[in-house]
Amino acid sequence: MRGSCLIFKIVVLLFTAAVLIPAKSLSQSRFRDWGYVSFGIDGGMVIPNEPSDSPVLGDVGVAGFNVGVGARMVGTEYWKNYWNNPYFGIKMGYEHITSTLVGERFSLGASLEMPFFRSARRGLGAFFDFGFSYLTNTYDSVSNPDNLFIGSHLNALISLGFCANWQVGKRTTLYSQLAFSHSSNGTVQLPNKGINIARLEVGAKVNFAELRHLLPCCTVGYDDTVENGTKNRLFINVSPVYNSSRKTWEHYFSASASIGYRRKFHPCFAYGAGVDFMYDASLEQAHEPHSITNDFAVSGYGLLEAYWGRFSLRGAVGYYAWRGCDFTMPFYERIGVYYSFGNRMRQYVGASIKAHAAHAQFLEWTYGIEIFNW
Repeated sequence: MRGSCLIFKIVVLLFTAAVLIPAKSLSQSRFRDWGYVSFGIDGGMVIPNEPSDSPVLGDVGVAGFNVGVGARMVGTEYWKNYWNNPYFGIKMGYEHITSTLVGERFSLGASLEMPFFRSARRGLGAFFDFGFSYLTNTYDSVSNPDNLFIGSHLNALISLGFCANWQVGKRTTLYSQLAFSHSSNGTVQLPNKGINIARLEVGAKVNFAELRHLLPCCTVGYDDTVENGTKNRLFINVSPVYNSSRKTWEHYFSASASIGYRRKFHPCFAYGAGVDFMYDASLEQAHEPHSITNDFAVSGYGLLEAYWGRFSLRGAVGYYAWRGCDFTMPFYERIGVYYSFGNRMRQYVGASIKAHAAHAQFLEWTYGIEIFNW
């Protein structure tokens, strides 16, 4: 019960972030002019994680629908024009999965769509959605022992893919998406192989006002608080973690901390490096049982980050300099979403997945602050 309450609190934080991040952006883009509601239907297939999963997840179909609200990011800020006036929005969805193993999937999250080609009435782009999903059936040793994919009802959700838009009326745009989505909980509750779905979606966006052609020649300026040019930043962050032991499935509180350097060489991009200090109490049973030395690791990493105003997407790859427990590989990867706030955007919060060769170790909830800028 205690674990369920914590998961609920985490989901509330995710929902709040999913709502507030795009809401802040929408308010800056004259929602009455560029806002829209969207409706879509989709169909696809579950993709087994590995060949051994095919007997239980092979030939499993998916069909569903979603509704959403969003806006085109239009204005004089540099990032809006650099990213070809992206779409920010919030989507709610439902998908029927033909296997009763994992049941139905409900979803809620934020959506970011970035056009990389556009004409007067057509456009091509890529999109990234993040939020959470609710799957109705989970693992149970008695009633559902074959479900080694989903251990909790509530899970993180990531979707990405390509999209196309066709403006067919003064207020209506038809769209299609080819997408890959993944639901898992970052080892908050094992088992946690996750569910992968490949799908095709078609739908419509209905604007609140008549659509106008975007003018690429509009005046573009830098927002000094968000889009400063070249800048060096020294930061620290801390990330509490709640995860499960892969051996006992018991729950543990863990944590990681980082100190790093980031150089924003472009208003929309940065690179950097840092040092991670990690404590994973779920490793207590590894190698030598109850040996606390299993729990700690120190590593170095490099990062790349892309910015959409206050929102950013960060990826990193690290290498262990020392670790009490040997993982399969000495490398790890991390990907996360972050939101900057405060005086001159020096603080940020976010969520990220730390993984080894795409196998999640834990889900991190991060607070960070830039301690020096120059």
